[in-house]
Amino acid sequence: MISCASTGLLPCLTSDYRSWFRGDTIDIEGISGCEDWVIEIISEVATLRRWKLQNQASHTLNISELVHKGDRLENKLKQGLFHLENQRWAGAGICSDTAELRPTASSAEKITRSFVQAALLFLYVVIHGAYPQIPEIQESVTRSMARLETLVDCDLLLCVPWPFCVTACLVPRHQREDIRFIYRRAEKYDKEVQSLQEALKIAEDCWALRDAGLVDVDWICVTDKQESYRLLI
Repeated sequence: MISCASTGLLPCLTSDYRSWFRGDTIDIEGISGCEDWVIEIISEVATLRRWKLQNQASHTLNISELVHKGDRLENKLKQGLFHLENQRWAGAGICSDTAELRPTASSAEKITRSFVQAALLFLYVVIHGAYPQIPEIQESVTRSMARLETLVDCDLLLCVPWPFCVTACLVPRHQREDIRFIYRRAEKYDKEVQSLQEALKIAEDCWALRDAGLVDVDWICVTDKQESYRLLI
């Protein structure tokens, strides 16, 4: 599912994969560090992208329908974030919203929030195109960068190559060094950072294409041009 969101390739799975999220067949969270509901929505965004491309090719794309489908997925992601916040407060047994009493997020929640912000970015790219100046993308990049910066533990950074890449590809020019700093922070403590290294390389290639005058450029465009489908997992 993440491989489809990384490369834009057609899913190799049947619709039966959705049953994985409904039972104990596969421990998605144990594998990815991210809660399974987010991975499921990311797969839905990848499916929406494919639907959009197919309808564009046949000149039958209905923009209103695209936006409606996108709004549904955006609401699911935002409701999930709201539920995460409520879970943390309930688990801590705290009713106050005083900053000093705010319970700290678990590692799983930090990783999940990073994936949610990247999923929102992916969704906005599908709906609007990969234009960093679009307000929804600007705001989502800011939130996603904030999420990545909370992952001070190197082990957590190594769990988020896809969110890292999606965000990095869409940052404005003045934040490119911030992306490199996050990467170097992980590299400093663990040399086994191949997935993050691949993610950074894709982002730098994306920046180069954008600097060369291309505008609607994202991580999938880069892998398509290079015919090198790197899986950010």
